[in-house]
Amino acid sequence: MQKWCIPGPNIAAAIPLNRGRGTTDRGSIGNFPQYDYAETPGDSVNPEQVDRAHPLLEETNAVVERILIVDPDETLRETLELTAANLPESKFEFKRVATAAQAFAYLERVDADAVLCSNAIPGLDDFDIVPQLIDRLVEGCVILTGEQSSALLASEARSRGAFDCLSKPIGTSEFLFALTRVRDHTRQRRKQITLSLQLERADDERIIVAASDRMIEVLEVLERAAEFDSPALISGEIGTRKHLIAHAIHAQSARRGGPFIAVGCTRSSTEPNLKKELFGTSPDHSGRRRATHRGLMTLAEGGTLFLDQVDQLSGEVQLRILRVIEENELWSVGEGKARPVDVRVIAASSQNLAELVAKGSFDESLYARLASIEIALPPLRDRKKDIPLLIDQFLVHFRKTLGKDVSHLSDEALERLCKYEWPGNVRELQNTVERAVILADSEGVSLGHLPKEIVEDYRSTLSECGEDFALKPARMSFEAMIIKRALKAAGGNRTQASTLLGISHRSLLYKLKAYGIRD
Repeated sequence: MQKWCIPGPNIAAAIPLNRGRGTTDRGSIGNFPQYDYAETPGDSVNPEQVDRAHPLLEETNAVVERILIVDPDETLRETLELTAANLPESKFEFKRVATAAQAFAYLERVDADAVLCSNAIPGLDDFDIVPQLIDRLVEGCVILTGEQSSALLASEARSRGAFDCLSKPIGTSEFLFALTRVRDHTRQRRKQITLSLQLERADDERIIVAASDRMIEVLEVLERAAEFDSPALISGEIGTRKHLIAHAIHAQSARRGGPFIAVGCTRSSTEPNLKKELFGTSPDHSGRRRATHRGLMTLAEGGTLFLDQVDQLSGEVQLRILRVIEENELWSVGEGKARPVDVRVIAASSQNLAELVAKGSFDESLYARLASIEIALPPLRDRKKDIPLLIDQFLVHFRKTLGKDVSHLSDEALERLCKYEWPGNVRELQNTVERAVILADSEGVSLGHLPKEIVEDYRSTLSECGEDFALKPARMSFEAMIIKRALKAAGGNRTQASTLLGISHRSLLYKLKAYGIRD
């Protein structure tokens, strides 16, 4: 049997448990790359170098675009616009206002990436304007400007809560250096938010194992999908772990250094809330707001956005997604201007999208774009060779997370797990193994630790073999039936039931546990 491992960084093979049956070759994709969030904003940039070569200008423009100037000096905007005009491929937008009221009115309509505010401007009701500005910004930073020396102005900026300061007259080097620091600060905040949004399970649970032909074919398509930046569609029944395939594509792609943001498009989220979460909102004056109002689409910049249950999106949201894919433009809710966005979209659905398109409930153009790369995940009943590998994987994971030294699985339990039809797919198997580990003792997992419906369900054996001539499961089924009848006749008294059955009390206890019988 061939081992499968998609090329990429930090790949680790799954380690089989030894249950006395020998080892099994398996394919695996695991240990998705972890991102480094340890950079310190501004520490690696020399303002002298920025002035001469502008090496970070392109990255700066990608984040710092709209700059609000709060200053009565009408010439300040002209000076900064001239400075920006001399920079290659400048995309800065400047807006100057003279009062706090004008600044707040502007921020109600448009978000700013940086606010250059004179230290002489008072806020509303004579309160400090700096915290009032900060309350109205989604991600932007306040830079205090003034006529004082750099040391005095820096001290004032720290005491008032401003991010940085610039002494007038503002030079090109100082201006670019401040914007670079704003860019790094914004990037760091987005990474922290992204990290909280994508708290991952343990690495061993995220390994993809494959021994069946169907899953090996999936890994072949996955490998090709990771080479390109096109949208992708992952289809499969509920519980087939479509999110794991999406993350694997991202981890093996050129975008692996960027964020992976997963969004569940359930109807439990109201339409307005889902639009705000995905695309962000234009600023308002509703008080402090979290940076996630920037929108998950923006947080996924440079990485991958995974839309689970994409079939449940409304027609309007589908069209917005299509525009992001085709034009690389993002319209925030309530905003009158689009901004560029660089995101790869991977979608998943447990429904047949082609049928939904025919019914008119899913956009045909969006389906065509998503289905350019389609990965169809087989249900667990069609990949039963993978079940022992998945069981090993989950035993390792729950032994670690639950802190229980349970590594043995009886042959009877393994046989039953492998023959069960698993209507809930891999998710149901995972939950079953977790339950078994919780109930198991030091002797390991036996039939008695499996759910009743799995122990007593022999339909899978019959459906696979037609007529079943296996003596062991037939004997087990017959014994379980006789034991239940004896317990019922004895009124639940185990001692009397063991007498009726002609076996010892100890033997009855063992069989009750082995067959998962709850009296």
